[in-house]
Amino acid sequence: FRSQMRDEIHAINDLLARTTVALYLPDSELRQLIAGETEYHCDLQAKSLRRIFAERRLDRCGRFFGGFWQGLPSRYRSRITINVESIVELDFSATILHLLYAREGLVAPEDPYGLSINPEADPDKRDLIKKYIAALLNAKRRYGLPKASLKLLGVTQSELRSVVEQKHHQVKHHFETGIGLELMFTESEIARRVLLTMTGKNIATLPIHDGFIVQARYKSDLYESMYDAFLAVTGDRKSTR
Repeated sequence: FRSQMRDEIHAINDLLARTTVALYLPDSELRQLIAGETEYHCDLQAKSLRRIFAERRLDRCGRFFGGFWQGLPSRYRSRITINVESIVELDFSATILHLLYAREGLVAPEDPYGLSINPEADPDKRDLIKKYIAALLNAKRRYGLPKASLKLLGVTQSELRSVVEQKHHQVKHHFETGIGLELMFTESEIARRVLLTMTGKNIATLPIHDGFIVQARYKSDLYESMYDAFLAVTGDRKSTR
């Protein structure tokens, strides 16, 4: 497995090394970003990917890291160009939760992160909810949000826990069992298949855990490879988006 993984990463990185990935921004803003003079910093030369596993096991996590684009907020990612061409970004919807539900033979709610405490769909609150649910799946002991986060959401710790458990009552028995790292590995195997398929077509693909960026003209190739990869790894058609 290790030898195969090295060969696969080498093939993916070889294509990325021959690909020009840039940020189309005003010079002053780009210089600040590169110099780390804003809250974000990126090294535009960082294109080489690696897989990072957890708990000293090759079946825990396994996500791809290393690309400068992975730490950029969406407003910057939309300004990426690949070989001087505009890009498109596609991602799976709430991958980890869909994988968890699929494991139970269930279909996840249409919006797994849509809770009654955020009726206005505030993006900052939604971000906190996503991080909270991810932490519930990754933790192996009782988990709670910091007071500042709870204040932003306008709820107490117990109220937050209650609305999340109501939303995901079918899988709440998995909370705080550490199952998240197993699900991340499954997610990483889906990403691996997508990257290898696209690399085989000589289409440079930038992974962002459960999402991918390609030149806009390859949108249909990416969509097809994502669908096929999800189906191949999970065997679940109902959760494929």
